[in-house]
Amino acid sequence: LTEAWYYLGVVLSDAGSFEDGVFAFDKVTDANPDNAEAWYFKGIDQIKLEKTEEGTDSLEQAVQLNSSTFTPDLQANAWYLIGINQAGDGNNEQASEPFKESVTLNETNSIAWNAYGTALNEIKKYDEALTAFEKAIDVNGSVSEFWFNKGNVQRNLNQTEDALSSYDKAIELEPQPRVWYSKGIALMQLGRDAEALEALNSGLELDENLASLWYVKAGALSNLGRYDEAIEAVDKALELDSAYEAALQ
Repeated sequence: LTEAWYYLGVVLSDAGSFEDGVFAFDKVTDANPDNAEAWYFKGIDQIKLEKTEEGTDSLEQAVQLNSSTFTPDLQANAWYLIGINQAGDGNNEQASEPFKESVTLNETNSIAWNAYGTALNEIKKYDEALTAFEKAIDVNGSVSEFWFNKGNVQRNLNQTEDALSSYDKAIELEPQPRVWYSKGIALMQLGRDAEALEALNSGLELDENLASLWYVKAGALSNLGRYDEAIEAVDKALELDSAYEAALQ
């Protein structure tokens, strides 16, 4: 009977009936609390139902069990999802541990490496974060976000020239305003304000309604002595986001 409930849970989950899936997996875990796979799939269903805390608890129960059928790939994904939930709650220090477990079990998951690097960067473990982003790129170097994140941590490490190379690769793969913004800041840090202005303008060509781009553009223009244009850029930033008034006090 337990096996029947388990397979029913899988069928219901695959059909998108997550509430019913949880009910079926509950039947399994009530009868057999050592069934790691049932805890795992129940956790996934709970997360899809936005019951994040319950889902995390179920996944933690799954990874604590010693089951020969609970494969390393499933374990790695369970740890990854635990980390995602904890990071989503702002607990990056806590999240870094399950992400580490995940990439240890599956070194070929570039998304998990990227998530691990992001958590490490947030808690200012920059050297470790850089290693994680490099691992993500080693597995899959065609994802713009990985190069962007690598550039950000390089900038945090004051490796600004290297950061520019990473941003350029990110832009080559997928031009995004946030990358042009970060490249502009990096160029300004190097005193290359004219190039920074070009980068910021490129970002604004993609999205002219980003206040952050206008605000940093004002700084580049000011550094270049183009004060009237700088004031216009500040006014545009304030028009788009009044929060920048505090930064100008």
